[in-house]
Amino acid sequence: MPPSNSSSLRRLAPLTLLVGLAPGAWALTVEFNYDYDASGFFAPGSDARNALEAAGAFFEAAIGDSLGAIESGQGAGGFYTAFFSNPSVFQSGTTLQTESVANFAVAADTMRVYVGAVDLDPFSTGTLAVAGPGAYIVNGGSAYRDAMVSRGQGANQSQDDIRNVDDLTNQTANDFATWGGFMSFDIDRAWHFGIDTLPIGSQPDFLSVALHELGHVFGLGTADSWNNLVSGSTFFGPAATAANGGVNPSLQNGGAHWAAGTLSSVADYALSYIPNAGETQETAFDPNLTLGTRKLMTELDLAGLEDLGWEIVEPVVEPPPVVEAAQVPVPGAALWALAGGLGLLARRSGRGQGG
Repeated sequence: MPPSNSSSLRRLAPLTLLVGLAPGAWALTVEFNYDYDASGFFAPGSDARNALEAAGAFFEAAIGDSLGAIESGQGAGGFYTAFFSNPSVFQSGTTLQTESVANFAVAADTMRVYVGAVDLDPFSTGTLAVAGPGAYIVNGGSAYRDAMVSRGQGANQSQDDIRNVDDLTNQTANDFATWGGFMSFDIDRAWHFGIDTLPIGSQPDFLSVALHELGHVFGLGTADSWNNLVSGSTFFGPAATAANGGVNPSLQNGGAHWAAGTLSSVADYALSYIPNAGETQETAFDPNLTLGTRKLMTELDLAGLEDLGWEIVEPVVEPPPVVEAAQVPVPGAALWALAGGLGLLARRSGRGQGG
């Protein structure tokens, strides 16, 4: 994800929104794995780790799918090997070293993401991070292969629901599932790791980049089910079209991002770093990030996840409690200010379904 050089100065005050989540929410766990964090970039208790886990919390709140466990070995009925790019080591040129884990296993309702940091200049001097879903080889009977690849997702819960039989003539993918993936961040940046504050000057905002890259792990711009909805530079997903005012969203060259400058409203979830829900901003899946600014996930970004197959949880807005005037022994002006403050929280908590 490359940065842009323009910047702005703002500060974001922490604010807990009065929002609950619909039944079934928070079922998903984003399990960050630090085994390949060779530099200690994400050391325990570090600001980097805290910001990364804050980004993971958004996907845990927004996605309501139930994923089957991945099991491997004689007792499981087959063997599963996971492959992913080492987030801290280049093999050669612009290729990160490939790692594999035999007899791979992941718990139900869990996505495992291997993370690390390295100098990403071999990609380009403007690259802030790279990420993607993991690969795999599954050996076993057809029932085992279907269960491990689909993790219970798709019209028929088969491997053909998740990956195309043929990208040109037999585009069968209608959903997305995987065991997780990898994320690698540029180690040489003066990152802003604050969760409830905004970056200043030329600082790249780590939370913004982590949200963007996690989207790639979850299939935005990378899943077969996403690619099946792309024609030229246009995305034909129905949820995204609805969230974009009835217009098919335009894509950046290559089809992995919304076109630069695409706008949408900030998605509303019960996280302290989202006090501006409903405000218009560039989408998180715009291909660029302006240094010194923050971009959160928007309704269009969530609609893209829905179109590729994820179930998006609708936040449930809980109105503030009604306080009788007689119970608040303060002057009229102060009572008005209190009521006005609660009203502001309620308005900022509301979110219409974005498709």
